[in-house]
Amino acid sequence: MCYLPHHAVINPRKPGKVRVVFDCAAKWQGVSLIDVLLHGPDLANSLVGMLTRFRMLPVAVVADVQEMFHRVRVKQSACDVLRFVWWPNGDLTKDPFDYRMVVHLFGSTCSPSIANLCLKRVAKDHGREFDPEAGSIVLNNFYVDVSLVSFRDDEKAMKMVSQISSMLVKCGFKLKKWLSNCQIVLGTIPEAERSQSVELELNSSSDLCERVVGVHWNVNRDAFGFKTSAKQNGNVTKSTVLSTICSLYDTLVFFCPSHDNR
Repeated sequence: MCYLPHHAVINPRKPGKVRVVFDCAAKWQGVSLIDVLLHGPDLANSLVGMLTRFRMLPVAVVADVQEMFHRVRVKQSACDVLRFVWWPNGDLTKDPFDYRMVVHLFGSTCSPSIANLCLKRVAKDHGREFDPEAGSIVLNNFYVDVSLVSFRDDEKAMKMVSQISSMLVKCGFKLKKWLSNCQIVLGTIPEAERSQSVELELNSSSDLCERVVGVHWNVNRDAFGFKTSAKQNGNVTKSTVLSTICSLYDTLVFFCPSHDNR
């Protein structure tokens, strides 16, 4: 019998929040869980296409599926490979208990493919109960757990926000961290379900910036941007410049070198 090791991960951007991460790559007798799992088909939508469509229309809306992998259950007969030990109340002086995860894990090879499949299945199973555009958004405007979509006006945006949320909750998917460049749209969303950045911006004179699939989006100016901290450890060399450039996640190749030699 093998057990999955786990550890706590703290994100400096999310103070007070601790995520327990299971190490699916840990080996026992030379074999890890990742080694024996199939990756599954790549069902993720094109990131470039999503970011491009995201800023086609004036009203932009962003949302995340809360704990997406944990919303998808594992077949009961497969839960034995997801065993782990846990100390009650964190007391290491007591004997640990054996547990089994019954949902998919962050770090598991097949989790993204299965979660994407389930999300798309929601649109196919329940799409007819809603506006056809809502089903199309679920199918084409999610990159794993992040939704990026834009609308012509606030009325359309508010309607789709309601319909998408209602559709996904039918299968246990909860949308949170809502963000929009339109205050009217944000006003229809409960404060507890908005992005924390919105509340921080209310108490700050600076622009509201949020990371959307790795790219910084300035909500107030409605523009993409980049943030980096150049290392100042002596003279600037070609190597340090290249290192800084490569540290930028430039999906839409805004920094692509020009081929114009003039």
